[in-house]
Amino acid sequence: FAKKYDSEEIFIMSGYMSDVIKDYFKDGKNFNIKINHITEIYPLGTAGCLKQLENIIDKRFMVFYGDIVMDFDIRSFIEFDKNQKESIASIIIHPNNHPYDSDLIETDKNNKITKIIKKPHNDNIYYKNLVNAGVYIFSPEIFKFIKENEYQDIASDILPKVIDKNIYGYKTAQYIKDLGTKERFNKIKEDFEKGNINKFNKTN
Repeated sequence: FAKKYDSEEIFIMSGYMSDVIKDYFKDGKNFNIKINHITEIYPLGTAGCLKQLENIIDKRFMVFYGDIVMDFDIRSFIEFDKNQKESIASIIIHPNNHPYDSDLIETDKNNKITKIIKKPHNDNIYYKNLVNAGVYIFSPEIFKFIKENEYQDIASDILPKVIDKNIYGYKTAQYIKDLGTKERFNKIKEDFEKGNINKFNKTN
């Protein structure tokens, strides 16, 4: 997916069964892309593992969660991020079919994120169905807010900490779904077989 949009270098952060991932992707030559593997000694979470890149990456970079199936126009997301001056991050936000067990996002008219509503939600209040899709563009400044060798999560531990540093939400209905449960996995499998994943890409 990243190669499709001319990405030149990828870092795969893995832990459990990392050898299987390394054996499959190797150094990326078979995919015509440079792949670097970084393996956790112990679980560090989605943010803690990023800290290992602090002395390697010195420009804005994109992060995908490994349990997400997606097909979206990366170039449009990058252009959106370029237009947000002095922001620490841009994140993709979208409606999903399980907002009740997701953290919800509120934005202002300029797409700046103003609030992250943690689950469980107040049943007496109506919220927009906008959730964090698990795709980010970060400034290297983000590393300053991640502790070293400590388990941390991007969504729950880091984003609330930097919300005053300007985070912008890129709203889209393109296909980005996590397969974290058996039901979601089966639905994504069905979508793949029907060709629905690619169909929702903005370029189509």
